[in-house]
Amino acid sequence: MQFRIVKGYGFNHVRLHGWTPPKPFWEAADLEGMLVQTELPHWSKQYLNRRKSANNETHGFLKRELESASFAVSNYTHLLLCYRWEMS
Repeated sequence: MQFRIVKGYGFNHVRLHGWTPPKPFWEAADLEGMLVQTELPHWSKQYLNRRKSANNETHGFLKRELESASFAVSNYTHLLLCYRWEMS
């Protein structure tokens, strides 16, 4: 229902920062033909000092989030995969 309202205003894209929604969200987006951009939490400050790696806890968390998000959306065709310049 909410995607239908958003599409009525002329939008075909939603951006989610810092979380990956559950399966019903993706199914609803698929039904309405919406593009969904989901992003990992923004933790780039952990990587500013390029002389040392981010701590294992932070790096592990981000890796698990990426794997979880990738698996959750792997069956949907409307996924946008973006790499933002802030992370480089």
